[in-house]
Amino acid sequence: MMPIDWNAAISVMRDALPPNQFKNWVEPLSLLRCEENRVILGAPNKFHEDWVRENYSVQLSSALESTCGRQLCLEFEVSQQNQESALGEGAMPEIVIAPPSRPLLRVVEPSAEPRKAIPPNIPPSKHPYYPLESNRMAYQCAMHMIETEAQDFNLLIIEAGIGMGKTHLMSHIAEGLYARDPMLRIHYTNTEAFTSEMYQSYQNQGHREFRKKYWQDIDVLLFDDLHMIPKKQRAQEELYHAFNEIISHGGRIVFGTSLNVRKLEEVMPSLKSRLESAVSAEIRFPSFDDRTRLLAQIALHQQLALDDLTLRSMADRGQKDIRDLISTLMRVHLQAQLANRALDTHYLAEIGFAIDTKKEAITLDEIVGLVEHTFGVGRDDLLSKSRMSSVNWARQVAMYLARVFTHLSMESIGNYFGRDHATVVHAYQRVADGMEQQPTKRYEVAHLKQKLQSRAPKNHVPF
Repeated sequence: MMPIDWNAAISVMRDALPPNQFKNWVEPLSLLRCEENRVILGAPNKFHEDWVRENYSVQLSSALESTCGRQLCLEFEVSQQNQESALGEGAMPEIVIAPPSRPLLRVVEPSAEPRKAIPPNIPPSKHPYYPLESNRMAYQCAMHMIETEAQDFNLLIIEAGIGMGKTHLMSHIAEGLYARDPMLRIHYTNTEAFTSEMYQSYQNQGHREFRKKYWQDIDVLLFDDLHMIPKKQRAQEELYHAFNEIISHGGRIVFGTSLNVRKLEEVMPSLKSRLESAVSAEIRFPSFDDRTRLLAQIALHQQLALDDLTLRSMADRGQKDIRDLISTLMRVHLQAQLANRALDTHYLAEIGFAIDTKKEAITLDEIVGLVEHTFGVGRDDLLSKSRMSSVNWARQVAMYLARVFTHLSMESIGNYFGRDHATVVHAYQRVADGMEQQPTKRYEVAHLKQKLQSRAPKNHVPF
């Protein structure tokens, strides 16, 4: 058996990935052993293993194939030795958070009075939080925060559109942390409530109490609607100081935002630097299959007897967000109860739902979202001028899929990506050639095509 040149494969990955992605996720891996056509790589921990398997396994397989000349089956294991060496040598842990300018932990004199368990101040959630493909990364980060100590993971930003479930996930985190340690002081607020509370404290001479609350009396802060933070310096300064104090005494902070932190305008540099050091996880709009699965789980939780065709019909209505999807289910269920009718496709047809709803045409946004999730390349990078090989390949695949699954002209596709007609033609041909010549690329694109084909209208014929 030809030996595996792991160093050569690492070099290929270093050239293919952005430096921060390579350093965070690939560099901590190690080659454990080779068994015939299997290669087993060691990861520092389970979270790291899951993330690499989900986002980099295809590229790692391709890198190994290019260096040893044959296709190999790639597997992962949590390596205790790798984990110990990573901690001992200062290598990158599972999640990298830039250290604050103050010490992470400091000695605090114990209070004379014993602490009492306080119920967490969090928004109530009517349903359990359901992990889906569209929220997988955010859910994994949430579970990791619940299961680890504060010094290992103390800062998370959940990015999602309005009504996509970021507040629900924040509640899930709070409930998990409280179940693990009922002594934790957990507090939920949002930008509007925080700012109003701050100004009232100024007017009522209660600013000392305000600062004591956010500086000393909170172990876990859930701060929602970060994207609405006022441009006024005072509110940002107060949040910045609260941020520092909570983290410095070993607490945790979870932010919810509808806008990427890097796109927040007029945020003071010191606060923005802190925010950019956080782990950020995005919740994307769920696919048709995800929406169907979510409705089935909600129906099971509410003890509603609905068949698969009814669920699929309700999932295919072009909802603008998850909140709208769930509220539609509950509204139609109530209508059926009041009418003393069974909630099925016949009743849906009577009130305006088609029995066999024609699927919506696949959009470029949906294609780009799928490519983002599969390749681990952000939308901003896909639409940028970057020529990095990993970004360029993902962009070419997105253009190829857009040509196959939409009726948009090549000019329209090119305009979406900030390119011209010739670039789309070139991208289509490169992907077609790559599928023909490289098995890993053929499998990669075929997997995406299969997902999109299940979403395509029945009368859709790929080009």
